Amino acid sequence: MVNPCPKCGYVRRARDKGSSDECPGCGLIFSRWERRERYKRELRQITDDRTFLQRALDCLQLTDGEAPQARHPFFWVRLVVYLALLVWGWKIAGYSYRDGEIMSARFVHLPLLVFHEAGHLIFMPLGNFMHILGGTLMQLIMPLACFSVFLFRQRDPLAASFCLWWTAVSFMDIAPYMYDALDPKLLLLSGMTGAEDAGHDWINILSSLGMLQKAHGIGGATHAFGILLMVLAQLWGALLLLRQYRLPASDGLSATGMDDL
Repeated sequence: MVNPCPKCGYVRRARDKGSSDECPGCGLIFSRWERRERYKRELRQITDDRTFLQRALDCLQLTDGEAPQARHPFFWVRLVVYLALLVWGWKIAGYSYRDGEIMSARFVHLPLLVFHEAGHLIFMPLGNFMHILGGTLMQLIMPLACFSVFLFRQRDPLAASFCLWWTAVSFMDIAPYMYDALDPKLLLLSGMTGAEDAGHDWINILSSLGMLQKAHGIGGATHAFGILLMVLAQLWGALLLLRQYRLPASDGLSATGMDDL
């Protein structure tokens, strides 16, 4: 079946002469038309990508697309929480990752430890390597899962920024165990160090990957990444609070401009 010309609709006949790449009716060059249409499709794809980026910025409330119309009714409570996390976070960031000082921040470390140990059980069916790595993965998955729920389901980016802060602290909590793998001195739950107990996660992980000699560098980079993530979380939270402060006071939850809080 011969397709009609996309410009004039002419259907080529058997008696028509000339190149099959040219429409006898209007002279359209089909190969040129196809290249032009391909370019248009690629341009639409780029436009769609920009639309996706715009929607992402709206979701983060970095644009006015999904910004609330009134100040959150618990704005001042949320401001106090933000300031507490700001002060507390930078205290934690100042802890040395070389000696596990972050374990003294028990209110942060102990919940992460619970998720860590649960991760070993959850990932156990996936093999020995994932069983060992699963503790670290679960320690990161939990705050990231909360981040996703608050950002995409609850449409509450400030609460999401608090979860991003929590994720940053989790990276800083992992860093000492990575650093310790090369010359183990930290006490494990067994009451022994990794030099005495074969249960040191990161000795096993890095040894399996042939990267044990890089443990100090990996621990330092992980700690630095945690600090960077904390800076981003707190800058994001500060921007959201500043924008909300400039809004008129809310009379109730319905005035926030968000469906769910």
